Amino acid sequence: MMEALFFWALAMYGAMTAVWQSVRLIQMRRMRSENPQPMHVVLVAQNAESSIEGILRGLLDRTAFSLRQRTVTVVDAWSSDSTESIVRRLSWSRSGLTYLRVESEAELQRTLQTECVDKAAVACVYDLRRSGVMTEVVDDVLALCR
Repeated sequence: MMEALFFWALAMYGAMTAVWQSVRLIQMRRMRSENPQPMHVVLVAQNAESSIEGILRGLLDRTAFSLRQRTVTVVDAWSSDSTESIVRRLSWSRSGLTYLRVESEAELQRTLQTECVDKAAVACVYDLRRSGVMTEVVDDVLALCR
């Protein structure tokens, strides 16, 4: 008797989750059609192998069901560690994540011009080379994605 009750509760939970996900998907599609302004987040990183994966996972996971369409571009400023391999690995499994590598400050400025000014989207630029910026990224983007 107890086992049957447990499986019944588990089945109800699964059914409710499926209904909730379906309703949420319909709402997202409707809201995206009403709010076509996408958001583009640009992260400038340099030798950030110790923190970049956590930042990207937090950012992408917390904004996965956002009503606003978002893309994230990581601009790697001549890193000498494994930042590139970490971001490329994540970009294979996550949509909306791209990786760009620059080799000089001038190239970085040109890339930021292209990524931020020339695209029709709300652009947020975070320079992860500065201390204290990492915690601001997810909080700011969450506020914009509501």
